[in-house]
Order: sequence, then structure tokens, then C-alpha cells
Amino acid sequence: PLDDITMTTALFCYKQNPTAHIIAYFMDESLSALLKSHCPEIECTPSVSVEMLAKSAMDPGSSVLHQQLLNATRGTTQYSIAYPDNCSAISVNPVFKGLKKHHNATFIGVKKVKDGEMILNPGLDVMIEPGCTLYYIAESRIINIDWQAFHV
Repeated sequence: PLDDITMTTALFCYKQNPTAHIIAYFMDESLSALLKSHCPEIECTPSVSVEMLAKSAMDPGSSVLHQQLLNATRGTTQYSIAYPDNCSAISVNPVFKGLKKHHNATFIGVKKVKDGEMILNPGLDVMIEPGCTLYYIAESRIINIDWQAFHV
């Protein structure tokens, strides 16, 4: 309920298991930067309620869209998958087309492995390297993607 408790808990959890996937929610975004400076592996998430209100004011219905994308219990939503280390680099183009053709999924972004940069709606020529995290929208999580089929 309080940012100082979140900070303390995140630091404690990190010390107990630095390889665990830890997510910390802060109301004050400056604390996210402070925590990431000490524990860069921790995922920090800020409050987005104000941004959602502003987005809905400019683009009516946006809050319903975002709520659907964040809903983990029903309907089409957003998922992620790691691009395997044993695959060669590939451009977004065949991945975008392959996900739609073979899985009826829509590719929406990539998180680069080298610098952690998140690229939403990347150009078709953007390269995906082994270890990158890919984000897509689908009816359910895709299991066992045949990545070699995308290299054709």
C-alpha cells in the first residue's frame, strides 16, 4: 500500500533470490528509477490510471481496449515469448506474418536483449536477435512455435 514498503520488500526479495522475476508497483515513478539503479533485473511498474484517463479522453474506448489487453482471465489479450537462443536472427516481417498465418496472433512489439529497449509496432525490417522478448495479442498463449517455419 505504500511505496517505502514496496521498496523495502523488493530489496529484501532481491537479496533472497536475485534470479527471481520480481515486479514492484510504485505510485512515485522516481522510486522505480532508484530501485532499478540498484537492482536492474527488477521490473518496476508505475500507476497508469491517469494515463488511461487521458488516453480515453483523446481516443474514446481506449480504456476498454487496455482493460481487455490486460485481462488475464478471458478473451484476447497480450502475451510474451522469448525468441530462442538456438535460432538465428530474423526480421520482424516473417515473424509478423507467421504469427498471423499459423496462430492468428498479432505481433505488437519486441524487447531487445542487448539494451532492454522496448519497440512497439516495429518496422518490418527491425531485427529480432536470439534472447529478445516478443509480444503478441492472441486468444490464448502460443505453445511450441515452429520458428524454423518463419525462416522460409
